Amino acid sequence: VFTIGKFTLHQGIGLTPLAGLTDAPFRRLCRSFGAEWVVGEMLSSNLRLSRTYKSLQRRLHWCEESPVVVQLLGENPKEMAEAARYYEGEGADVIDLNFGCPLKKFVKEGGRSALLRDLPRMRAVIEAVKQAVTVPVTVKT
Repeated sequence: VFTIGKFTLHQGIGLTPLAGLTDAPFRRLCRSFGAEWVVGEMLSSNLRLSRTYKSLQRRLHWCEESPVVVQLLGENPKEMAEAARYYEGEGADVIDLNFGCPLKKFVKEGGRSALLRDLPRMRAVIEAVKQAVTVPVTVKT
């Protein structure tokens, strides 16, 4: 048993995002098999992308899920904080920061798992997001 914010997970079974797979039907299926914690597909911290068809589809069924865990991608502390604040306002119960994606195109830009080599910047992102929201903040590495 462990607690994240106001949510208690009794079995510790969860689902992290898998690009192209963790859509709402898949998350519902995983919940039906016992997952207490499901995270939708990653969303960019670039809020200009928040109203694209793809981003809206990723958020379509939030009303059916609890807790709503939003995983953000990005490396700019200010942009990540703004995005976290925005998604908290849209109904996120938890903000999860993705520092684990090893895709070359993202790592080359200095983001995702590349932040593991820049701990001061990673810490700055975490602190900026924590200060921006009242919901729990978790990190995927």
